[in-house]
Amino acid sequence: MDLLPQPQKITEREGRFYTDYRTVIMIHRDCGASALLSARMLQETIGTWAGMDVEIRKGEPEKGDILLQVDSALAEGYYILSIEEDYISVTGSCEEALMQGVQTLRQIYAVSGAVIKSMVIEDFPVIKNRGFYHDVTRGRVPRLSELKKLVDTMCYYKLNQLQLYVEHTYLLRNFSEVWRDETPLEAWEILELDQYCRERHVDLIPSLSTFGHLYKLLRTYSYGEYCERREAPYQPFSFDHRMHRHTVDVSNPDTLPLIKGMIREYMDLFSSQYFNICADETFDLCLEKSSHLKQEQEVKKIYTDYVRELSEFLLENGKIPMFWGDILCGFPEKIKDLPAENICLNWGYMPTQREDDTAALKKAGATQYTCPGVGGWNQWVNLFESAYQNISRMCTYAVKYEAVGVLNTDWGDFGHINQPAFSVPGLIYGAAFSWNVDILDFEEINRRISRLEYHDADGGMMAVLADIAGKEVFSWHDAVWYREMELWGEDEDKRRQCFFRMPAESAAAYNRELAKIRRTLQEISCNLDSSTRRIIQKYLLGIDAVIIWNKVKPALAEKLYGQGEKADCSAVAAQLEEWFMKYKTEWRKVSREGDIVHISNIIFWYCDLLRK
Repeated sequence: MDLLPQPQKITEREGRFYTDYRTVIMIHRDCGASALLSARMLQETIGTWAGMDVEIRKGEPEKGDILLQVDSALAEGYYILSIEEDYISVTGSCEEALMQGVQTLRQIYAVSGAVIKSMVIEDFPVIKNRGFYHDVTRGRVPRLSELKKLVDTMCYYKLNQLQLYVEHTYLLRNFSEVWRDETPLEAWEILELDQYCRERHVDLIPSLSTFGHLYKLLRTYSYGEYCERREAPYQPFSFDHRMHRHTVDVSNPDTLPLIKGMIREYMDLFSSQYFNICADETFDLCLEKSSHLKQEQEVKKIYTDYVRELSEFLLENGKIPMFWGDILCGFPEKIKDLPAENICLNWGYMPTQREDDTAALKKAGATQYTCPGVGGWNQWVNLFESAYQNISRMCTYAVKYEAVGVLNTDWGDFGHINQPAFSVPGLIYGAAFSWNVDILDFEEINRRISRLEYHDADGGMMAVLADIAGKEVFSWHDAVWYREMELWGEDEDKRRQCFFRMPAESAAAYNRELAKIRRTLQEISCNLDSSTRRIIQKYLLGIDAVIIWNKVKPALAEKLYGQGEKADCSAVAAQLEEWFMKYKTEWRKVSREGDIVHISNIIFWYCDLLRK
């Protein structure tokens, strides 16, 4: 049975349930309001995939009905889906478990239509907290409608926590200098999204940069004094500098009141009991303005003192603090200096990610989540196999070292150039392996994703998409670096090393392979349901991005460095510009302007360089 996550136990039986227009979705009289939304989800699915307009009622079921009910005697998080010839019942230990059982039934309808084989499914999650972390700062600020679609997707695959990464893309009151040139989320949108999530048993957890990664805040005239570095506000924008600098000056007595004020305003929008203060990648801590503190105490104590102060503030306000664990992993024994309630978010994104940090945090007594990634940042199309390897490992480590959750991440880095839809397969990997750690192999889970997510009758679409990886000679990361190294005043030898980090000679061969993949996607589009075929256009745009940048590099290699064959540079520039116009149109369908201007500055610089 093509289900994701894979249920813990399926017992097949003789017979079939035949759905028709007389079928009624019956909500048991003891169910609360949440059961109605579950029933409506199921009603819509039956209408779409079984072609039947079924009623929703409340009371006792009759023969041929579908019963939704809650039985608190079941173990926590447990549901039972029973499909018999005369009826279907979904029984959950609570309304959240009932909704998760309904998602399983919806998936069965999506692949089986009106006639469903008899079976009993007994299911529960191995890991209680199963989340998705979405960057809405460094590149894309999604439209509210798209965030709701994301929540629907999470619900369908049984994820129950969502965090949105925010540095400056929330419209804080009296911070107009920070967000004036942005397209930020507003308070009413967060409030509405929070309610939307609650109705679907998804916990929307606030996440706000409060230590490092405060690029926009600390580059303003009003708040530049709080920056650890003594750099002038309003230096030229840099994708790289946004990633690696701008930690607060912890020696400034006004820093904590400023940050606490931001937290206080933001936390009030959320019903969640958690708050993620981030506190990751504090590379500049004690390098300049607060360097004198190192004469009195170790930097690791300075770090934990600041995190403890914010954590205690959150606890005083009824919130459980979360923070990223990359800094603490350098001295895990310091976890004892933080409040016991703290949750350490232990991230690692390599396909061969080791378990050392997870083991060390466990040994030190930390309460932790393991946090893998969907492999989309700096990629025109996500690295699906790399993400699969990373996510499956980190979910396995979560069980081995008794982590209390898994938080699967989707970062933006240099502009969040990949389409958000490309991260959905990675989201599903995380949902599947945090629910059931009996890891499906790469080919099998991709076949199921092709069937369930893209409604691909042959189940081969993900195998085609996975083959895109590893066929670029000029990555977006290197393209940005090569441009920005000129802004930083780096010497030409360093820029040349960056440019030739990946050889240009393979470009033509890669592009021939990509052209075949492109054609295959067009050919298999007929296997997809009409509701999902538009995803093909998004992937064609992603493939074309790789193809065009594979042309940019050899053209510039000959033009600037006299290596390789001469190319029609103006024609390559025109292809890049024409592609980018289509890309912007696709961007604006799902996202606000966000960083599109900064992405365009990089692209147009290359177009001009090709024509000079």
